Amino acid sequence: MTTQRFPFLLLLSAIVSSAQITAVGQTAPAVAIQLHQNNQLYFGIDNPVSIVAQQDRAISLDQLRVSGGAIAKTGTAGHFIVRPDAVGELTIVVQLGKEEIPFKYKVVRVGPLVPRFGAQYPDGTTLRQGAFKAQAGVAAVLECCGFDVKCNVESYFITRITLSGTAETAINAGARFDSSGRTLIDKAMAGDTYIFSNISARCPGDSIGRILNTVLITIN
Repeated sequence: MTTQRFPFLLLLSAIVSSAQITAVGQTAPAVAIQLHQNNQLYFGIDNPVSIVAQQDRAISLDQLRVSGGAIAKTGTAGHFIVRPDAVGELTIVVQLGKEEIPFKYKVVRVGPLVPRFGAQYPDGTTLRQGAFKAQAGVAAVLECCGFDVKCNVESYFITRITLSGTAETAINAGARFDSSGRTLIDKAMAGDTYIFSNISARCPGDSIGRILNTVLITIN
């Protein structure tokens, strides 16, 4: 077999999974599956996968079967999209002649999901009044995996604690400050502490919102 006849065998140098011995003195045909993200699959999104095998043509969709999800071809030979049905386990079965070679993978939710005030400021940030009031809301940022995935903030509590110790709270619907949230934000004065808590956000595949960590912002 030469790389000229099957250029995708170059991916064999980056094998993530390989065929196992099927009997004493016998091995299954060489197959390699390369997941493009962390050697695991993510629920609710399209996962790019590259598959190569020791044969004189690129792997075709009719040679593949998925248990626990679906698989579709892309416009590039040897490259596919896998979409898991649920968190847990997914199996990709590659058929080469009479051989069926299974590859099992863990399926997880995308994450970790991190809350950011104004889509950029983490918990513990100190801001001037003007910079604080200029922000539009709270965002849920996916800090891994390299996926272009948007997770939406559904709601959160805003609590303002003044320098004198008085407190008031508003419940904000959506990522951007609504009227009640904006009213409380615009009251910010030096010495105030703002706490953004019970932040509920939902990513693709989530049936209910996730509650994210609390964000505390101090005004100077």
